Amino acid sequence: MIEKRIVKDLTCTLIDIAKDRIDEIGEELHSVTKVLTLPRVWRLINHPRLGIPEKKRFIGEIIPQVSGTILTFLNTLLERERLCYLPKIYPLYERLADEIQNRVKVEIVSCTTLRKEEKSSLKETMRQVVGMEIRVELKEDPRLIGGIIARIGDRIIDGSVKTRLERLREELIK
Repeated sequence: MIEKRIVKDLTCTLIDIAKDRIDEIGEELHSVTKVLTLPRVWRLINHPRLGIPEKKRFIGEIIPQVSGTILTFLNTLLERERLCYLPKIYPLYERLADEIQNRVKVEIVSCTTLRKEEKSSLKETMRQVVGMEIRVELKEDPRLIGGIIARIGDRIIDGSVKTRLERLREELIK
């Protein structure tokens, strides 16, 4: 319970600081989180014998192209011994940023990489289905054979060939 409160407070603070740059800061936070949570890096920056100045220097060296906002945020997490919450901060940041911008995340899974035209057409179709702005996250899964699966919150729209074949198989068995 306390952990959730700490994560929420830290995330809300970063959102407040980000203001008009919510998406830009979110992308940076995502990149930084991916790098810092790599197992070898994570173990090193959480090593008890490594002091805060060394950790700050290390982070500055492995992530040199980061904004002052994110660097200050990471330094604050280090100084207050809150860096352990970083993996939980980004998902909450993403969700809160979507709420603030009246947007919803749509996860689209396809069997192959979609072409640019397909992506834009699919995005527009999903935007019409949802009735609001969307943030698309694309994934690939060759097991689908063809078609797509779209996840919008708890709703799933399954237009995959794999599912159609499974339904057809079930019908033939009956």
